[in-house]
Amino acid sequence: MNKCRQCDDGVVEESVVATHHYTECGLSRIYLKEIPVRRCSGCGVVTVRIKGLGSLHRTIALAVLSKVDRLEGEEVRFLRKHVGLSGKDFARRMGVTPEMVSRWENAKDGKFMIGAGADRLLRLLVKTMDQIESYPVEKLDQITDKVLPLDLTLSRGRDWRVTKTPAA
Repeated sequence: MNKCRQCDDGVVEESVVATHHYTECGLSRIYLKEIPVRRCSGCGVVTVRIKGLGSLHRTIALAVLSKVDRLEGEEVRFLRKHVGLSGKDFARRMGVTPEMVSRWENAKDGKFMIGAGADRLLRLLVKTMDQIESYPVEKLDQITDKVLPLDLTLSRGRDWRVTKTPAA
């Protein structure tokens, strides 16, 4: 039997199965069903030990990405943090200012809600983050309105390769 760390009087009951309102992830509507929790018989404090956090957060991110209504502020923040981007780096990838990202993330009741185009871009960014990480973010600053040719050559009769990349 384990003594409670909070009250030092009660005994902690192990493996009680319950539903946990998982606000620790930053989202207000996430509930983990049938997970083991510990409850103190003295003070009633409930503690939760969640296993597989990486997998849990990936599952939450995929569920958020698949919803049909526009992303809410807390969901934008969750997804940005899920892919490990600072507000500034996220803003650069999205083509907006850090202040705009802050407005999206702090939106309440539809005010400053993320636009439909930015919502789609964010969903694609999160879904394909592995490929995006291999693309140097500095290249985003070099995008211009110029239309430049791209030369391609057929090698070995079947594989195309770039022989000349556009120069800015």
